Amino acid sequence: MKLSKKITLRVKLIKRLFPKLVRLVKLLTKVVLLLILITVIYLSVYKITTTSYQYDYILETELKYWDTKNKIINEISEFIMNGSDNSDLSPILLLNLCDKYDIDVRLALAQGKVESNFGTKGLARRTNSVWNMGAYDGYKIDKILGIYKYAHPNKSIEPYLKSIKYNYLGGTKIEHDLLDNFVNRSGHRYASYPNYENELKIVWEEINTTTELDSLLSIYKKYRLELNR
Repeated sequence: MKLSKKITLRVKLIKRLFPKLVRLVKLLTKVVLLLILITVIYLSVYKITTTSYQYDYILETELKYWDTKNKIINEISEFIMNGSDNSDLSPILLLNLCDKYDIDVRLALAQGKVESNFGTKGLARRTNSVWNMGAYDGYKIDKILGIYKYAHPNKSIEPYLKSIKYNYLGGTKIEHDLLDNFVNRSGHRYASYPNYENELKIVWEEINTTTELDSLLSIYKKYRLELNR
């Protein structure tokens, strides 16, 4: 009897508490849903803000990149024109290909001026090979014209840069090292002229003192890294 009364009392207690428990559960559910909604809204706003900021930053960097590149092209063009006002060498193509092979354009400018005044003097007037590729000592002119003649000076840019990239640079060797000793990986000199490196240094210094390329290329390199160019 006592057990039956206890059970009866517990049932009555549960019946009285059940509506309150149901309301509590509903309230907690609403609170949880509200928290989830707030979290979703916050994350959405944060994502939009972050995406917008990233887009603005990339756009700004992109504009600065192109502005700097345009200034570099103008500096290259002026340097070539000051050396030879009738050179057909394209400053834009020269810079683009130097970017492609990751070679400092000042090296190409220095060698281009020393070798042929940007394709306007010496053998380069016949071969259109601005950097006198293949004009080795002992080679007959017919052989040079047969192998290293180009339809246009611009056609000689990429073969030259490929040779510098894969035959002269590599490892820890950089452009400045070639100004001290311009030899390839086999130890062969680019030019037999013993004062060749000194002449290149003079022109390199001329580039740095008469143009803005030194500072512009430093900024340009930073933008290229940020934009993964």
